[in-house]
Amino acid sequence: MIKTHRLHIVAIDKEELNQKEQTQMKFAGLFFGGTLWLFDAFLQVWLHDASFLSQLFTTKAAVAFLIRAGFFGLFIQLYLYLKTRKEQSE
Repeated sequence: MIKTHRLHIVAIDKEELNQKEQTQMKFAGLFFGGTLWLFDAFLQVWLHDASFLSQLFTTKAAVAFLIRAGFFGLFIQLYLYLKTRKEQSE
C-alpha cells in the first residue's frame, strides 16, 4: 500500500499493516466480550432483581465472560485467516 502526502511517497509494509489490524481486532474482541459481560450482568439484575455487585462479581459471570471472549476471539481469528487466504489467492 502506498500513501502519498504532499509529494512524499511513504510505503507501508503489508505484513506490518496486517499485524496492526490483528492487534486492533484482538482489542475489539476483548472490548466486545467485556460489553457482553456487562450487558449480561445488567440483564440478570433487571430480570432477577438481585444485588448488582453480587451478580457482577461471581464465578459464573467470570466464566461466562471468558467463554464469550474466547468464542469471539475464535471468530476474529477465523475472519482474519479467511481474509488472508482470499488476499493470497488474488
